[in-house]
Amino acid sequence: MIDQNFEYRAGQRIRGLYAIERVLAGGMGIVFITRNIASGEMSAAKTFPNRAFGRNSPVAARFVSEALIWMRLGVHPNIVTAERVEAIDGRPFIFLEYVNGGDLSELIRTGKLAGSLPWTLQLAINFCDGMEYAIQRGLKAHRDIKPQNCLLDDAGVLKVTDFGLAKALENEDHTNSEVFSEAEHRGGHQALGVTQTGHGAGTPAYMSPEQFQDIKRVDVRADVYSFGIMLFQMFTGTLPFRATSWDEFARLHARGQPPQIAGLPKALQDLITSCLEKDPSKRIGTFTEIRRVLDAALRSRQIASVAAPAPTDLKPALTEARWASSLSALGRNSDAVVAADRAVQLDPESAFSWGIRGEVLIGADRPSEAAQSLRTATHLESSNYRWWFGRAVAARNVGDRNLSHQYLEKALAADGKDGTLWGSWAELLVDQGHHDDALKAFHRALELDPYSAETYVKRGDALRRMGRHDEAHVSFLRASEVNPRSATSWERRAHSALEIGQPMEALESFAMITELIGPKPLNALGVGQAYEALGDIENAIASYELAIRGDPNLARAWLKLGVVYLQLGRLNEATDCLDQSRERDPESAEVWLATGHVNLEKGQLPDALVAYTKAVSLGAEDGQAWLSITFCRLGQYNPAHEWATIAIKKRDSGVAHYAMGLTLEAIGRQAMAISSFQRAFELGFEPAELALARCQAKLRFS
Repeated sequence: MIDQNFEYRAGQRIRGLYAIERVLAGGMGIVFITRNIASGEMSAAKTFPNRAFGRNSPVAARFVSEALIWMRLGVHPNIVTAERVEAIDGRPFIFLEYVNGGDLSELIRTGKLAGSLPWTLQLAINFCDGMEYAIQRGLKAHRDIKPQNCLLDDAGVLKVTDFGLAKALENEDHTNSEVFSEAEHRGGHQALGVTQTGHGAGTPAYMSPEQFQDIKRVDVRADVYSFGIMLFQMFTGTLPFRATSWDEFARLHARGQPPQIAGLPKALQDLITSCLEKDPSKRIGTFTEIRRVLDAALRSRQIASVAAPAPTDLKPALTEARWASSLSALGRNSDAVVAADRAVQLDPESAFSWGIRGEVLIGADRPSEAAQSLRTATHLESSNYRWWFGRAVAARNVGDRNLSHQYLEKALAADGKDGTLWGSWAELLVDQGHHDDALKAFHRALELDPYSAETYVKRGDALRRMGRHDEAHVSFLRASEVNPRSATSWERRAHSALEIGQPMEALESFAMITELIGPKPLNALGVGQAYEALGDIENAIASYELAIRGDPNLARAWLKLGVVYLQLGRLNEATDCLDQSRERDPESAEVWLATGHVNLEKGQLPDALVAYTKAVSLGAEDGQAWLSITFCRLGQYNPAHEWATIAIKKRDSGVAHYAMGLTLEAIGRQAMAISSFQRAFELGFEPAELALARCQAKLRFS
């Protein structure tokens, strides 16, 4: 079973690019404070716990939808900027601007805010500016306004965060009736600070009456109510309503009246009262109106107004480029290209925009255009390894490995501390046949990022190409250990286990894949191969049939089922399956070879010759040996001998020596035939044992 509590840890990297420095867990999410390996820039990567993203849960899709809405808000001084949305190992992440001044709840907890009305008003105005901008940009409702979702930067400016993410959990049945300690109530901090999902989503201490009833019907007026709760808490250090359960909070918000705040100016008291009206239609309508009241209260104390920020995105080209990058990462390539084009139009001197456009075009399988964009990016910013790396990928994708080599060298020269770069360098060295240097490069990549499942997978793939299957398996095993939620790691491990003769481990690995991504036809095909290796033919057939039901065009499943029927002597069924496989993949050497075997078993020798000839033309292993055997059965010993000779020269296999033995036996050269059959038997070709005994008997009685 997959550990649903598995999480990245401090010291690990996300995608090899972001080093995790701290992990913060809240009621609704997990935040990884990360440092970009290349730039050193800090960011906050937010997601939900693994258990929230059950295999068939719609939470992941809703998370992405809400995160993309957040991204479209762009850059504003009172909003935490969403920089990127990406699915990593099947779980969505949103990468955010890093704001390191703490959150509003920490400030409330100190008691300093309640003693400073001007400070409170300034922060409340910051909040209103952020919300009004977000609403102008299309936000319908935040749904989870609370002090923890108001961050403070180094200058003390408030920034609103977590736009819409509460909505991602709507309709998920995770009823929570936790009771919080008296210490929390006495301190006046956020009580029942978890996100309740189901009919309502948000944090119950701050939720509007209507939000308890149906999250889908709430609008900005619910946010106004939550702001009223938070403003009360900012003025007093305590909550207006205190409870120990979800139901009690629901009752208090529906019927309870907030206490008056001693010494608070009437205009501000009236504002809180209006915000906390039970009927949404009676509340103050917008954050613009709220800001006016707050600003008037500030000016009445002879304090200058807080200047309103510009009502537009401060960095539109940057926002478009980030938007394009996220769409590309989510597989929405056409939309990503349109956004990337807009980014370079908005700022044609931006290396970032040109570089992102190049990366997006690579994702859209347009490498020539990508190369042009990335060339512009490196011209504008030659020190950024990311753009050189992109040029290397584009060059590789158009088949120019020499140019790819040059650009990778430039990328490494610009930044040699990125494990992903070293992994790509290693792959290139493997392609060039420099295996020892490639393994050294993989070693360096894993030194830089020992928790990169992707690099372990690449290393395993390289070792498989080198024929070092046991070492490859160790690498795939490590990949699945460092990231047990990586379906790719388990897939490689499963097939590697089959290659080294470990079918039980393969079955366990395929079960993990199913748990992660659900039943898939290719997975069922692998399960069938594992059962076949275990000799469990009944389950092998059932698995192959399951794969075919899932994808009738899966040629290999038809092939494997046909081969099993051939082994069982069910030749007509084998023929039907192989016909289906050949129809879907007419250039498969394996299916033509298997077709030849069926025809040989049926005694249809001319048809067998046709099938084996086609198999040989497609590069089938041992196809020449089977041609020799068929010619021998036809009594055509000269071509039989020629093909057997070619087969042995090509590969010293048991079937090749067996074919030679049959030919030599047929032309009366028993001693030489015995030698061939002995060699075939030594190489593990079992039919050679009976042929050897037969030939020895002939020699004794001759």
